[in-house]
Amino acid sequence: MHEKGSGTVLASMLVSALVFALVVLSSVVYVETQKKNAQTVADSSAIAAAEKFRNGIPACDVAREIAEAEFFEVTDCTITAGIADVTVSREVHLIIGVNGVVTRSAKAGALCDNSD
Repeated sequence: MHEKGSGTVLASMLVSALVFALVVLSSVVYVETQKKNAQTVADSSAIAAAEKFRNGIPACDVAREIAEAEFFEVTDCTITAGIADVTVSREVHLIIGVNGVVTRSAKAGALCDNSD
């Protein structure tokens, strides 16, 4: 026996499942994009910090300025033997109501020429 209107219920369930899958997929893509952005900001901040350190300028202040311009926070910044190690993070809010933090680190500095 075939119930009248059962096709409508099945179609609405399929549309709901498709919408849910698209929301989850868009959230995954968003998080991956934020990870790449965080790595770019960490790289840029570390390079700038290492360069400014060589010139006697407060390196971590420069790293913070760069990160903040991209809406990230520097959670760790150290300069050891001319190598800048910078960690940045940012909270991400997903469509599905889940929040998280994206964190990435980078190191940069001048290579020493020991050929003398």
